[in-house]
Amino acid sequence: QVTEYLQGDHGRLDALRAEAARLAHAGAFSDAEACFAEFCCGLNRHIDAEETILFPAFEQMTGIANGPTAVMRAEHVAIRQGMGVASRALTSRDGAAWAAAVDDLADRLSMHNLKEEHMLYPAIDRVAGTDQERDDLVTRLQAV
Repeated sequence: QVTEYLQGDHGRLDALRAEAARLAHAGAFSDAEACFAEFCCGLNRHIDAEETILFPAFEQMTGIANGPTAVMRAEHVAIRQGMGVASRALTSRDGAAWAAAVDDLADRLSMHNLKEEHMLYPAIDRVAGTDQERDDLVTRLQAV
C-alpha cells in the first residue's frame, strides 16, 4: 500500500533529522552535516516521488487537481526552504540558528506528514483500484 510505504519513509527521514540534531547538539558538526545531507537528499527524493508520480496519479484517479495535492505542493516549497535555512545554519556552525531552523522544519514536517498519512495516502489507497494497481504505484514511487 501507498500509505505503508510512504509513512515508513517519513519515519526513516524523521530518524535521520533527529540524529542530525542530536549530533549537532553534541558538537559533532561534521557528522551532523553528513547526516543532515542524507536527510535532505532523502526528503528531496520523497517529495519528487510524490510530485511526479503520486500527485498526478491521485489527480487523474479523482479528477481533483486543485485540492489536497495543491496544498501539499505549496507545503513542499516551504519545507524545502526550511531545509535550506537549516543546512546553512549547520554549515556555519551556528548552533542557535540551527536549533531554531531544525525545530521549525520538524514542526512543518510533523503537520504536513499528518495530513498526508491520515488523509491523502489513505485516499489514494482507496481509489487506486486493485492490490496490483497499488503495488504498481508503489513500485513507480520506489523507482524515483
